[in-house]
Amino acid sequence: MRYVGIDLAWKVSPPKERGTGFCIIDDDGKVLDLGLVTTDDEIVDLIEGDIWMGIDASLVVPQGRSMRSGERELRSRGMKVLPTSREFYMSHYGGCRGEMLARRLTDLGLEYFGSGRNALFEVYPFAVVQAAAPGPLRYKKGPRSARRAASKELLRRILEWEPSIQIPCSSMPPLVDGTGSADRMDALMAAISVYRHGLYSGARSAMVGDGDDGYILLPRGGGVDR
Repeated sequence: MRYVGIDLAWKVSPPKERGTGFCIIDDDGKVLDLGLVTTDDEIVDLIEGDIWMGIDASLVVPQGRSMRSGERELRSRGMKVLPTSREFYMSHYGGCRGEMLARRLTDLGLEYFGSGRNALFEVYPFAVVQAAAPGPLRYKKGPRSARRAASKELLRRILEWEPSIQIPCSSMPPLVDGTGSADRMDALMAAISVYRHGLYSGARSAMVGDGDDGYILLPRGGGVDR
């Protein structure tokens, strides 16, 4: 089994050049690959054998709503979240890329929130931050040196929180420095979300949302114990 995390850039056409982070983790928790892609075709090319994929994007976008039930639940738990709005996505990004990609992936055999060999999940990397490293770690904003230090500290805490994760030394520089480092970091946390869901057979995961608004998979711990 391979666990793939995707930090999806929202723009549909043209998609942001190398704006989407991806991470692949194997059954033993080892990071096999980590990088940046541009197109949905490149994301589809990551499908190989048995795969669980977690995507940081709204995979279900209901009509006429600005906040889904899962997002309201996240806010009630003290997490910052942008509400899902079809009109906003259409006007600012040319479409709902997460929903479009989800439809393509389910057509290829990935079951939405399934439990079999090929499954697709909506995930929220910030929930991993809350679970593994509660408190302010500004790895996306601020001076470069501060972002690098925050990224290193976040990785240290993640490895303490989930010791089975193995990050090769070659993956460390792209995670803590350089163009797209935050996208790679979010992709890593997206992959960890689905990896832990499989590793513990759902016992250390939580699911918020409903059948109308879609679901979001969260790790238990920190602010997401319920």
